[in-house]
Amino acid sequence: MLVSALGNGAVAYDLRTETVHHLNLTAGQILAECDGLSSTATIVDRWSALSGAETSRVAADIEKVLGVFAELGLVDRDDPVCVPCPLSGASDDGGLDPPACVDVDVLDFTVRLRGAPGLLESIVDHLGLRNRTADPAGPERRPPICLDVLEGLEGEVTLKGERAWVFATPLSMLDQIGTILNSYAAATHSCLALHAGGVRTPEGRVVLLPAVSGGGKSTLTAALVAAGCDLAGDEIIGVDLRSGYAIGYPRRLALDDAARNAIGLPPGDPAVRDTDPTELLESATRLSGRVGEINVVVFPSYDAGGVADQIELRELTLVDTFNQLLANTLNLVRVGQPGLDALCHLAEHATGYRLTFADAPMTVARHLLTELD
Repeated sequence: MLVSALGNGAVAYDLRTETVHHLNLTAGQILAECDGLSSTATIVDRWSALSGAETSRVAADIEKVLGVFAELGLVDRDDPVCVPCPLSGASDDGGLDPPACVDVDVLDFTVRLRGAPGLLESIVDHLGLRNRTADPAGPERRPPICLDVLEGLEGEVTLKGERAWVFATPLSMLDQIGTILNSYAAATHSCLALHAGGVRTPEGRVVLLPAVSGGGKSTLTAALVAAGCDLAGDEIIGVDLRSGYAIGYPRRLALDDAARNAIGLPPGDPAVRDTDPTELLESATRLSGRVGEINVVVFPSYDAGGVADQIELRELTLVDTFNQLLANTLNLVRVGQPGLDALCHLAEHATGYRLTFADAPMTVARHLLTELD
């Protein structure tokens, strides 16, 4: 059970059922003390000393609270949560003699690709991880996870890490390499991973765009880049557990032809699928590493049946902002208490909005930048 303060109250996140409970601040503090080490008598004595109230009265109140916790299944459990192990890569030697290497930044860690130089070059070009900027001050990066890129007979390609992926052709490998790296990003233990886009506006404000698939996240992120923003990513954005800063993952944007058409681009190359941000804006900059403090969180919602050019931007309450962030968090079970603390900090310090739009993402992007200025 994870417990963190949120505004004037508290939230408890049940790791077993992956559900959240909103509590008042006192209930949250009492639940946090139910750590399996403190007895009820110890909790009663502590609260009696803090409040100055009679021990018998405090004991009755706490027993009542603990009874509610038991009904909710928040206490009196002996079923430990099995936290997945961190992802690992290939062995140190990789069986290559000697391997060519290229490092790919994925949130706050590095994936080291090893293999034939030609294949590695094609992967880097496909992901579009050139011309990016990183904050040299952080975050501190973990040792790299290695993936071997192995050529086989008749053009077959194998990616070998903790498991192996076999592809019939280099082109089919390139088609899936982004998805494989996304799975590593979503499984990180060292930062909070959100299913979100992210940009830095020309004024320097960091804006996150969390949304479920189909919510217009990538299209709106692309439109904001075309309107002059720097790209932090359009699929997964990290949140540093200590500073709360956004951590970029600025690979190419996942845009289908309908999305490209909506922002004024011609159909894409079927062999590449993803869009280089310089197609949106020649001077576009990709931001990896620690991007900066998150100022605004916008939850986009594409309304396919809405009226064209209709835009609704509504500020959310603290609780609604937290709930929407939680719904788009990918790895809270993995990062545990520091992750919930970071999520609560983000909800408290960034302004949350619900953005509903029907069409014309470029118009929406310009409207959003004007409203946030």
